[in-house]
Order: sequence, then C-alpha cells, then structure tokens
Amino acid sequence: MSEMINSNPAELVGLVPAAGRATRIQPLPCSKELYPVGFWDAELPDGTPVKRPMVVSQHLLESMHLAGVRKAYVILRRGKWDIVDFYGSGRLVGMDLAYMVTEVPYGAPFSIRQAFGFVPNATIVFGFPDILFHPVDAFTQLLSRLREQKADLVLGLFPAADPRKMDMVEMDRNGRLQNIHIKPDHSNLTYTWILAVWSPVFTRFMHDYLNRVEPEVHQSYTQSGPGGRQLEYYLGHVIQAALKTGMAVESVVFETGRYMDIGTPEDLVLAVREYSIIEGIR
Repeated sequence: MSEMINSNPAELVGLVPAAGRATRIQPLPCSKELYPVGFWDAELPDGTPVKRPMVVSQHLLESMHLAGVRKAYVILRRGKWDIVDFYGSGRLVGMDLAYMVTEVPYGAPFSIRQAFGFVPNATIVFGFPDILFHPVDAFTQLLSRLREQKADLVLGLFPAADPRKMDMVEMDRNGRLQNIHIKPDHSNLTYTWILAVWSPVFTRFMHDYLNRVEPEVHQSYTQSGPGGRQLEYYLGHVIQAALKTGMAVESVVFETGRYMDIGTPEDLVLAVREYSIIEGIR
C-alpha cells in the first residue's frame, strides 16, 4: 500500500464494504445492497410529496448521516456499478460518497483496507450495507462512548437472532469484552456485534494485521481452486487479535435493539415483510 495520506483528525468518515457476491440469494436483478425494503418521503419538482422505494443500504447511510458523517467510502468489486449509478455523488443520503474497487476477494476487512490510505487520522464509522437495524441513532451512542472512554474501538452489540450466522461476543461479569467467537455451531452467548466506530489506532492495527495474514489467506485461495473451501477473514478475526493486545475496546449494548441481515433467502423474505411500512430516517 502507498504511504497513508493525512486527513482531518476530527473528521468522521463512513466505510461501507459492498464487494460481496450475495451467492446465497442469487439470482437478483440488482446488487443486494440495492434491494428495496420500505419507503421514504420525496418530492416531485413541483413540490408534490411522493413515496420512493428505500433500498437496504440506504438505511445504513442515513444512520451514519444522523450521527454526523458527511463523507463515506463505498468499496466495491468490479461489476457492481449499479451502486454507483444509484447513489451517484451521495446527495440522496446527504453525504459525499466516493467509490473504490477492491481486487482481493478475502472478506470485508480486506475490502475496507482499500480506503485506509485516505483515512489514517479519521474517526471511522462502520456498518454492513445488507443489515437493517434499530435504534437508528446507534452510531451516535457509539461515538459518544468512543469519546467518553477514550477508546480505540467501540462495538454496537445486539441480541443475536441466530448465533450460527454471527460473531458472538464474550464478556466478563463486568461487561468487558473478552473474545469474539465467529459463527459458532453452538453458543450460550447472547450478543453479536453489527456496528463499530474506531480511532486511528485501530485503523493502523488493522492495516498491519491484514498485511501479516494476507499471505496465509492468499495461499488458501490458491490451493482451494474454483469452488473449493476457502479461508475467509472476517472483521471478527481482527477484533480478536486487537483484544489479545490489550487494545481499549468498549461496547454499547442495545438490549431492546434489533437487526435483520438480508443475506439469506429466509431473512430477505422477513425483511421485506417487516420493513415494508418502515420509512426513511430523515
């Protein structure tokens, strides 16, 4: 990677990984991040109010906007140009959007690494564009905890609907994070993380960590061949490693919060049903 470019240390920057292939819910007529769920209020040129379809990723971006984010990088793979066509400059969500193309298919942390050269000193606001969540002000609460505790990373924790699909969070009796269990077959743990905010300390840590493990991940892809079982790195792997170093990791638990991942056919059906009457945040 080229030398990191300086950025405003007070700046909030959103990072959105949108390079996935959505193989579990194919075929789709669009990128999964653009699948319509719910509606938002818009106006015709003459001021007449109308309803417009709200796509899955719009929920994440508007939640970032609500927390004060005015710039975000969306990381794509080649062929997902419909996302660029839909959002364009970002006016729809009140943010300046830039798009980057990742060349490595190793998972979300490797995707967002593509942006690290542009955000070394920024406070990062991170979420998955195929997950709907409430409360909508969750990022605001995470950023408050980041500032108050002078933390390097703050995770947004929600009661897990199905631990087999999620990164389960292990905490001690005082609520301190101890470990991340990635998609366990069985678990007695309660919470999963789906949102995060972090300081430049964690950005640098992730950058260096991914550089160290990339040869191993690349070898897995090379040896597995087309259709073979490949080693995928999740952001949970990076958080595991950060916890082992003693990094200042905090969390906010949303006891009554809820989330819905549209990444499987059954969850997509549920999301369309549940969110068909949900309107945009702004």
